Amino acid sequence: MVLWAAVILALIAGSVTQISRGDLRLARNIAEATEAELAANSALRRAFYEVAAGSIGGWRTDGAVYGWRFGQSEVRVSITDELGRIDINFASTDLLTDLFEAAGARYPEALAEAVDAFRKQRRAQTLRAGVSPSADILTELGLGVPFTSTEDLQNVAGISQALVQRLRPSITVYSGRALPVIAAAPPLVRAAVNAADISTSAMPNTYLEVPAEGLTEAPTLLSAPPGPGTRGSGVYRIQAEALTAGGSHFAREAVVALRSKRQKVPYDVRLWRRGARLHFPHSQ
Repeated sequence: MVLWAAVILALIAGSVTQISRGDLRLARNIAEATEAELAANSALRRAFYEVAAGSIGGWRTDGAVYGWRFGQSEVRVSITDELGRIDINFASTDLLTDLFEAAGARYPEALAEAVDAFRKQRRAQTLRAGVSPSADILTELGLGVPFTSTEDLQNVAGISQALVQRLRPSITVYSGRALPVIAAAPPLVRAAVNAADISTSAMPNTYLEVPAEGLTEAPTLLSAPPGPGTRGSGVYRIQAEALTAGGSHFAREAVVALRSKRQKVPYDVRLWRRGARLHFPHSQ
């Protein structure tokens, strides 16, 4: 009887120990994930400050990657000019055809016509509702445009999620322009407007394979496209990522539009969401 009681007590003690270890691992994972998110958000706000300051010799807005230490985490940030992308709300059918063709889509002309038909249908619905699609405030709220996000392209017949993913670095809903700014355009956009051949104009890979050595709390340029650094035109997409010492990763993506420096907050946030893992390899 005493032996059985000792066995039962040993089993109970082992179960309690196992549960405690499991709880400890869970708590550690939650703490690491929180640390990564805080570091990424902090890095993104630092990027807000840099683009809003607009100082001579400031941060590049051509996809260059900056890195630094934030506590026990490493952060990496890139900024691109949103006006270099093709706005799917305002681009012509011809430009959309060229974009789909550059992306390797089948039947690019038919897809472009489907997008245009979708846009016309959405605008007609807006007009029937008695709303002016040209009103600035409605455009900011996404009520006066056919697409409120690039993912909305998947609502067009014939456009797959895989195609949208290929187009994602080249399209926007935030520029409000019929034509992109070529000086800030990514390779696929340049190919679409015949400014360059995509096979020879690819941007350098900003996917850094190993942790950067010797980083401090001061931002350091880790990777950049060839040529002099560029300053953008006022609407930017920022990608901020953080990797903790324990391996937790978090990415934040935002689109900001600069305002007058006299404003208390010198920028408007157009997009704020969890981003994809772009600047850290998945093996880390």
